[in-house]
Amino acid sequence: MQDYGLQKKRAEKFFKNKDYLEFSRGRMTEKGFYNSLIKKHLKFELTFKQVKFAHDYHLHDINEEVRLILKELNSKHEVAIVTNTNKWQTERVKKLIDLTEYSERIFCSNEMGMLKTDDGCFPFVLKELGIRANKAILIDDKLANIKKAKEYGINGLLYKNPELLMADLKSLGLL
Repeated sequence: MQDYGLQKKRAEKFFKNKDYLEFSRGRMTEKGFYNSLIKKHLKFELTFKQVKFAHDYHLHDINEEVRLILKELNSKHEVAIVTNTNKWQTERVKKLIDLTEYSERIFCSNEMGMLKTDDGCFPFVLKELGIRANKAILIDDKLANIKKAKEYGINGLLYKNPELLMADLKSLGLL
């Protein structure tokens, strides 16, 4: 965003606003999010194409070590992916990685209409998977998501780096 002349402090509002959460719940269209971002949050003129490019720019790589861990985990256990995402992120991730390599069960917030911190998310996912909460583990890099999962009896691992994730999964006997 700085390349477009937008100061960093103002650019941070791109992801930190209620409309971004609604876009990630699938309750706001791309154009609706763009308009609210320009008029309410950034208060700066950018084209739709510039906004989408700036959004996608932060998704630039997939950690190879994490990919290998997911592949190994999936070879031994049923893996489901639950992600807070929006239409743009989903499109961008598809260009970077084929998530179906790791799981056929992918739950995207913009398709479910719920974020991981929303009350109905984890009960919905558990029901769709047909498993009890005590048989599930959420691996997530956000403590708030893990806390919400624990409210429903789901165990959680806080992701910090691939090495720690591997150690945690081994200590649980999952790898």
